[in-house]
Amino acid sequence: MAAGRMMDDGIDDFLAGNTVAVAAVRSVIERSARSFRFEDAPLAAELAQESLSRIFFNLSSGRFRA
Repeated sequence: MAAGRMMDDGIDDFLAGNTVAVAAVRSVIERSARSFRFEDAPLAAELAQESLSRIFFNLSSGRFRA
């Protein structure tokens, strides 16, 4: 299977709400948000949720896809 098709499958799984795909993306985002070392833990969680929402919106509208 071509790498591009595997990526599309992952995106499709994420957009469909596949729990494994969403958890994988969320994990990467949360790790990135924690790297900012905010003193306010809820702020990092809010940043992660906002980022996840924006990724979903952008992918579902066709942005950043070939």
